[in-house]
Amino acid sequence: MPYDNEFNELFAAESEVPLPHDHIRQQFHKIIASPEFLATRKQRDFLTFVVAETLAGRSNTLKGYTVATQVFDRAEDFNGSVDPIVSIQANKLRRALERYYLIDGRLDPIRIDIPKGSYVPTFSWQDEAEIEKKHTCSVSESAPDRSWPAILIVPFKNLTGDPEYDFYGSGISSEMANEVSCFENVRVHFPRDGIMNAGVYARPRFVLTGELFKDRNGLTLAVHLADTKLEVQIWGETCETEAGLQELYSFKKHVVKTVATKICGEFGVIPKAITKEVKSKLPSELTTYEAVLKFWEYEQSMTPKAFEQAFVSLTRAVSLESDNCLALGSLAILYCTIYNLDIPGFENPLDKAVEYAEKAALINPNNQRVLATLALARLTSNELTAAICEAHNALELNPDSLFVMNGLAWILTLSGDWEHGPRLAKKAIRLNPFHRAITHDALWVNYLRLEKYDLAYKESTQHHRRTLFWDPLISASTLGLMGRSENGKKFIEKLLRLRPDFRVKGKMLIGNYIKSDVIADKVFEGLARSGLIVK
Repeated sequence: MPYDNEFNELFAAESEVPLPHDHIRQQFHKIIASPEFLATRKQRDFLTFVVAETLAGRSNTLKGYTVATQVFDRAEDFNGSVDPIVSIQANKLRRALERYYLIDGRLDPIRIDIPKGSYVPTFSWQDEAEIEKKHTCSVSESAPDRSWPAILIVPFKNLTGDPEYDFYGSGISSEMANEVSCFENVRVHFPRDGIMNAGVYARPRFVLTGELFKDRNGLTLAVHLADTKLEVQIWGETCETEAGLQELYSFKKHVVKTVATKICGEFGVIPKAITKEVKSKLPSELTTYEAVLKFWEYEQSMTPKAFEQAFVSLTRAVSLESDNCLALGSLAILYCTIYNLDIPGFENPLDKAVEYAEKAALINPNNQRVLATLALARLTSNELTAAICEAHNALELNPDSLFVMNGLAWILTLSGDWEHGPRLAKKAIRLNPFHRAITHDALWVNYLRLEKYDLAYKESTQHHRRTLFWDPLISASTLGLMGRSENGKKFIEKLLRLRPDFRVKGKMLIGNYIKSDVIADKVFEGLARSGLIVK
């Protein structure tokens, strides 16, 4: 199919489309030429054909059969019920258009859409007030957002007295800059070749420095994090290794990942330092970064108050900064939580969870955290094959990232990937000093599947979520399966204090997380042995 300069030749007659055809053609050319329009050649041909036919007054002919034979070279005996090529490509084209208008086309005057259930495109003026709002936001975003913390990583000093280690000090700090940049919640400044570029981050708030020492036993690396606002060192750590080349390589890899996680992860030093400063702020006063911090604070405390603050703050942040993937993903996770825990007062939480997760993935399809959130949304909506696929896609972007390893291990395990999920959970526990309770949840489910109840109970004791009914639930169930029902009854009492309606809603609540009927039945059996019958 032709397009670009040959596009106009496709118009045979004028139609009743209410917008000027020249304006629509200009908008079409802009979409096709944009690098943010991530469509294949055939999907572009699809758009070219349906737009041209509609403007030519032939929209009534735009059926699946017509598109299949004219665009996708299908034979005259094409049967859409057997070959879904058109519907599949139409969905992909819709997502490509949505992504374009989220990024490159947000200020365009005309919007071209292909509504679901039809192959006839629609053309409409974008709301002028909304465009002006987006324009104002885009101007303010032309410079780096000062509300997001910046960290300067200074090339680590070689104090061994051996110039052969110069490369090691500069190399580890360079890799540290790359690893920290993966966290997205911190802006990284790293002076390449010892040169610091001028700009808004020329005086960042946080500075990471390090020194390399050597003695008869090997090498010692001392790392320090300073807060220039408070003018104090807020964190420091020393790491030691032998001086062999293989040990150096493994040591460098370990130090880079653990230090980056300790200072920039959700529960790291920098987020904690800034969280203390925003506790007294109202949700309406928070920046997008501070709203994300509220979400991380909720993930640590799991209290109703922290949930409310995180939800209100993120909802406002997304309304003001609709293309911020970190905020979109965090809000998607909250909606998953609302659905899974059956929190009252919210309409269509599952639909909204999927909507925000998919929107974040449209904006940044190569972001590990975004894909992990999309995997969670798929798991929550019982699309287990899709959840496993998205989780593996996320994992492939950075197999050793400690930032999302916990969540991916949990998603893979609950989705039924018994080979990779539990193995990844063990890896996360081994490598991540801030691994989360859900990592132990994943192992608990797997040990329950294997009927290794002693190991399952050991995992159940690793939880410290005082306000969540899930902790006493898994302890009570596991103790019941072990024949220790008297001990299990104590946890049943706590479970019912936290969730008085569990006898009625227990099957639904457990089913929201445990997708395997066989494992769910084990949970119910264990609870029954401990004295709780779930209706």
